[in-house]
Amino acid sequence: MQVLKKLSFLYILTFLLACNNTPAFIGSWELVSIELADVKITGSELGNPVYTFNEDKSYTIEYTELLQSGTWEMEGESLYLRDNQRPDEVNTLTIILAEKTIFNYTIGDGDTKTNVILKRAD
Repeated sequence: MQVLKKLSFLYILTFLLACNNTPAFIGSWELVSIELADVKITGSELGNPVYTFNEDKSYTIEYTELLQSGTWEMEGESLYLRDNQRPDEVNTLTIILAEKTIFNYTIGDGDTKTNVILKRAD
């Protein structure tokens, strides 16, 4: 009986730890700003895009009348996005901060490095 209790405890603990491994960027986000080469553009200037990252590793970006969708993979601090329309191309986002209310990442490098800030939409 003691062994059964210990196994039950380990099962519950493992389950709880697995649930806590959900990346912080999962959910819907509104664009706050994009900054490239000291030029800052706000979300409202771009039609208030909404980014949604799902637990099933799919994503959508909705803005104006356009919709981009695809899949994501995460490795370390890198988030790889593969657009369904262009499956051979992968965009690499470098996560700066992913918390409950803010998601900040960069894309590109050198002079083409773009800083993106999103705020939680849900």
